[in-house]
Amino acid sequence: MTESLDVNESNAGKRPTFLTVLCILTWIGSAWGIISSLFIQDPGLKEYAGYYYWVMLALNLGTLFGALQMWKLSKMGLYIWTACEVIAVVLMWVVVKGYLGHIMGDAVEASGMNDEMSAAFASAGTAAIESAMNFALILGSLFPALFIVLYWINAKHLK
Repeated sequence: MTESLDVNESNAGKRPTFLTVLCILTWIGSAWGIISSLFIQDPGLKEYAGYYYWVMLALNLGTLFGALQMWKLSKMGLYIWTACEVIAVVLMWVVVKGYLGHIMGDAVEASGMNDEMSAAFASAGTAAIESAMNFALILGSLFPALFIVLYWINAKHLK
């Protein structure tokens, strides 16, 4: 009986391997997000919502900080990381969807389509592009959602 208590006590305060892997993957993702926010910017999106890249930079710094705190087994890091991830996904949906609508409106207007057939063709093209963008946004939301679930499963190891 005392041996099992000794084993549990020796594992207390030790970071589980899975949490270690999650933190390392988060550091990689956060670093990529920081680099992207600083150097890989769509000029049209930057013109449409110039604040987007600055906010994403701050959120990626927040996820990096949160992962560092979770590495130290601090539950505060989980709260910070989760908040930054949720805000980033919501911002991505709001800004990218708004930008897509902006681009589509400009494209239809620039085409000068007046007759019904041209308008129907433009509408079908817009719907196809919107469907593709929605699919990309859903895929872009899956990894954060998966990581949120995985981190919260490991919350019991954080103090």
